[in-house]
Amino acid sequence: MELDREATMKRTSKTGIGKIIQDDAVQQPERRRKKRGLGDKVGLGLLVRREVWVALHERAMQEGTTVTQMFVDWLNEKRAADGLPPV
Repeated sequence: MELDREATMKRTSKTGIGKIIQDDAVQQPERRRKKRGLGDKVGLGLLVRREVWVALHERAMQEGTTVTQMFVDWLNEKRAADGLPPV
């Protein structure tokens, strides 16, 4: 009978590690789904050496376009070479 009483006390006890685990589970908020990359336009960060940025910027200015449009044009050229449609 003593075993049953101890087992019952352990299951209903609100102290020790059991309480910490139970309290922690209650306090944690729901995880939100990431929203990155879900819109029509997506931001992209690119880290390059300053010399590379200057060269890209100068080339874009010479062509009267933006660095972003130069990347898109390059990608479309590569896709066309692979027989894929432009983006």
